[in-house]
Amino acid sequence: MSNSFSEKDIKYFEEKIADFKNRVSDLKCDIEYPDLRDFQMLTAAVHSYVKQGDFTSIVLKNAEGVSPEVEIVVDNLADNFGIHDDDSAQFNIGKACFRGCYWQFLQFDAYDNGQYKDEFPKMSPKGQETFLKSKEFSDALKPLTVKGYLPWDVALSIDILKESLFCDYFNEPTADKLMQDIIGPLLKLYSNWPDFAVDFILGGTYSAYKNADFSIEEARSSFDSLLEVALKLFEDEACNVWKVYGWYKKKDYFPTLDKDNLKVLLKTEQGCFVSDRISIDGAAPCLIYREEPFKNFPDSGWRFFAGDESKEYSSNIKNSNIFPLNVMANFDESIIPLLDAEVNTAFIRKQGEDFIEFKTMSDAMKSNEKKN
Repeated sequence: MSNSFSEKDIKYFEEKIADFKNRVSDLKCDIEYPDLRDFQMLTAAVHSYVKQGDFTSIVLKNAEGVSPEVEIVVDNLADNFGIHDDDSAQFNIGKACFRGCYWQFLQFDAYDNGQYKDEFPKMSPKGQETFLKSKEFSDALKPLTVKGYLPWDVALSIDILKESLFCDYFNEPTADKLMQDIIGPLLKLYSNWPDFAVDFILGGTYSAYKNADFSIEEARSSFDSLLEVALKLFEDEACNVWKVYGWYKKKDYFPTLDKDNLKVLLKTEQGCFVSDRISIDGAAPCLIYREEPFKNFPDSGWRFFAGDESKEYSSNIKNSNIFPLNVMANFDESIIPLLDAEVNTAFIRKQGEDFIEFKTMSDAMKSNEKKN
């Protein structure tokens, strides 16, 4: 195997990446705002494709819903990542994401800026050689990147996380917390799948080159394989999840409010549930009621709806969120006189009219159905 690369090799990567960008840059996603959990899983879609996995499930399984043998996954985690329990799983997931290829990418810039002037001579001759060879190849790929190699590290981390969860090294709440830590930096750097895909491919190419003792053949083989799968994830109707699902965007709640300068209309820390029809779409609260507050957080018991939500919409927890009661008061001060009402009280109104009080939610719902 060759341990060097040429301008011809880099030209090959350059031309293929340019063609890839042309093919995927204008694709319009069918679903603009995917669920955050789905989005997190989609970052590891190439790994899922290679392993015939489910693209949006945190549960490790193939397209037919069949899980792999636990022993195989246990051996893979132990042999390739040194993972055998909760502590080693969390440590190595963090290492893969935050001390992986992107971290090295940043170190090469730091070296150019003179930040390793004193430290570099302290490295062993072998360490210096490895660093410089890795840097040379990364520098050649750098003009092709968008932001660096972070997508590769994130995808690998999510893949390891799914396998660790499958082996019961930790539970889903722990997995969710780890994913939030992993995804945070990614959302700051990227806003679409094409840019993510380019840096994912180049990150995997760099990783293959370094881990295969600087073999350009291995780097090129990895590049071709990753590019092929990435194109399928955009173009193949059987698995085009990067075309179907758009990049994750946080919902812009209460866009008409200056959320940094809210008036203190209510001196309470209690929260309330608010329909997205109000907090996202700006609809007036026309159906509100108070139920028994949840005991595990400071809940006022108040629930705010526009009144035109379907049963399916209202029953989907993704279509509502929790906010301080004072936020709702800033959004619509007309609710303030109602907030001392007892549990089970409900109010409805037509747009622009006053609230009508009902002693039970059931009575209010019947009246609302007649109104609509």
